[in-house]
Amino acid sequence: MTRRSALGNTAAPGFQRGRARRWLVRGLFVLGVICALPAVLSLRGREAVGVQVREAFLTPVGPNQAQVSVIYDVDTPRGTWMAWGQGNAWWQRQADPIMPLAEAVNRVAALRATLDGMHRPVYRVLFDPNDPAGTALILFDAGIPAWGLKLAVVWVTLSLLLSLPLPLWERRRTRIRP
Repeated sequence: MTRRSALGNTAAPGFQRGRARRWLVRGLFVLGVICALPAVLSLRGREAVGVQVREAFLTPVGPNQAQVSVIYDVDTPRGTWMAWGQGNAWWQRQADPIMPLAEAVNRVAALRATLDGMHRPVYRVLFDPNDPAGTALILFDAGIPAWGLKLAVVWVTLSLLLSLPLPLWERRRTRIRP
């Protein structure tokens, strides 16, 4: 229902702005859910812990290539498990990477390096609680789902802020007195 006054239809412009804002809020919320979906699917049924690499080694594969492997311990409430799986950028288990020899040597040296002479860097490991040794995968970089989670938080927060009825966004209604 629209209001009529001596100046004409005054409710239509405000109604259009409100409708556009509602669609913007819905769009940002859906965009946030879509961005978070890869991380939610990757983390479903898994737990995450921080671990230190116990040993990193390389295996020559070809004349100028090597395979980089790691071994680490996963501490769970049920015990400590030795694991060796590596994860890709999508937080899924992958085979040990094969890379050029010079790059493999640098990566193994970086994984064996210590921060202060005593402690190694802590990496994130995802694993299924029912089979920690068989499903564990270590993540050496944040990966795509981590960026998706960060973007999802931004989009959903922005949509919630835009859905608040703030005085700056609401149209002031004035009465025309006869």
